[in-house]
Amino acid sequence: MFETVTTIVFDLDGTLLNTDDLVINSYREVFKTYRPDYKLSKEEEISFLGPTLKSMFLKYFNNDMDDLLNTYHDYARKHTLEQAKLYPYAEEILIYLRKKGYRVILFTSRFKSSCEEMLSSFDLAKYFDMVVTLDEVKNPKPSPEGLELIKKVYNLQNNQIIFIGDNKSDLDSGKSAHVYTSLVSWSKGRNNSLLNPDLLINNFKNYCRNNNISNLKVVASSKNKNAIEFYRKNGFDDFNLTLTMNIGD
Repeated sequence: MFETVTTIVFDLDGTLLNTDDLVINSYREVFKTYRPDYKLSKEEEISFLGPTLKSMFLKYFNNDMDDLLNTYHDYARKHTLEQAKLYPYAEEILIYLRKKGYRVILFTSRFKSSCEEMLSSFDLAKYFDMVVTLDEVKNPKPSPEGLELIKKVYNLQNNQIIFIGDNKSDLDSGKSAHVYTSLVSWSKGRNNSLLNPDLLINNFKNYCRNNNISNLKVVASSKNKNAIEFYRKNGFDDFNLTLTMNIGD
């Protein structure tokens, strides 16, 4: 199933970067400024993780959109390094995939300027062959437009791409584009195993040797037995592969 994959497309927030606290606190700052009497519930705060800023602001505010965005980004810019962090071994995964010859692409719901700031803060831009932001598409996720753009630029078939994200919006985007879909399981407040992705990633751990990945341990569960072949055929056996299949596979 996955042996045809040549291109790995990553979401950013919630997949490679743990920005949950930063995103929620940035929203809190906007509410504090424009709706100070509104009491956000935990469920509402969790709902902020994934959708575009504009879509959420339109739901809650009648204020000028630029003012809302500026307030959000001003707070986020000041607190990025203190509140955002890479998920464990996220950078090493990118290094590994590039060394294995994969094309690595970022597809994010951030605008270009915000994405560039985040990538610069964590020195990640060098790992991506292409970055697709809201500036490159008319329709954000769950629209497949970003993935269709990637296919067009690199003349890719559907079965050459796997899209790795962290929420239903990512999954729906991938399925609408008819590419392989993978979700990480560390999404705050969500059980992504219920969404039935082609592959569910529970954890990545790896170690570096001479700037190469020398020992990679992957723990993954999948509802598709062919997920095992994806890892084995792409060299993960050389790096201490552990795969755990879901009950019933």
